[in-house]
Amino acid sequence: MQKMIAKLILSSPRSSVGALTMPELHTTKPPSGDGSTGGSFPTRLLLMVLVPLALLAGLTAVCYWTPLDLITTRHFFSEGHNPFPFRETLLANLIYDYGPIPAIALFVISASTLLFSFVVPRLRPMRKGALFCTLAILIGPGILINSVLKPNWGRPRPCDIVAFGGTQNYVPPGTIGPYELAKSFPSGHASMGFVFMLPAFLLLGKRNKLAAAIFGVGFLMGCGVGASRIAEGGHFLSDIAWSGAIVYFTGLALYLALYGWDNVARSASKQAETSVDTIPFARPSRETEPRKTSAA
Repeated sequence: MQKMIAKLILSSPRSSVGALTMPELHTTKPPSGDGSTGGSFPTRLLLMVLVPLALLAGLTAVCYWTPLDLITTRHFFSEGHNPFPFRETLLANLIYDYGPIPAIALFVISASTLLFSFVVPRLRPMRKGALFCTLAILIGPGILINSVLKPNWGRPRPCDIVAFGGTQNYVPPGTIGPYELAKSFPSGHASMGFVFMLPAFLLLGKRNKLAAAIFGVGFLMGCGVGASRIAEGGHFLSDIAWSGAIVYFTGLALYLALYGWDNVARSASKQAETSVDTIPFARPSRETEPRKTSAA
């Protein structure tokens, strides 16, 4: 009798033993990189635009309403026949005479790569990147800074104002000066250091750490050249800041124009999907996938 009861229980399709079996685990796949995860896409663009703008506006406002420009320059000023002693040093002369050469070399290499890419097949993949660097250097430092703003803004250099032994009045940042030959705003030499931030745009979404490193090197190069020009009495702090901002926003605008917003979106979604892959148990394993039952 006991054997018959046990046989009936085991053969029942709705037996209590069957009810005690563990349910199969199911997992949900993370969202694909089709842009649906692109919540970081507008955030990234906002950070790339609003943060530099806020920093530039804040520094400009401080230099306009306070004597920060004058205080910074005064650290390098000395009463006497030589008001800016650093100007006579070997380092200052090397930076002034040879500082723009690396940026000019980058422009020549980019322009040459662009031209030869039409006849050398191996250079064709580099064509768009070479076009980006060529236009960014030409438009930013070449046209906007050294051809449009610098000759026409009329802001006198620190060494030319009354506070530092000159004859002209101080003109705060953001104000067009009345002096025809004054060329303090913005800094042309500093812009030739800041141009080395530009190649970082070409690595966005591909090698972000390397892009950040290149951007940092270019930023430090521009700041280093700018510090030298401040110590020489050739530029104010705000002149250096605006020089870097013009180079940066020129590069950002050209990058978006050549590569498009969609490219940034794909980079953001790709980065988001990659971060999901690094989370343990984020993707279903072979053991947790639902089993397929045979038709038999």
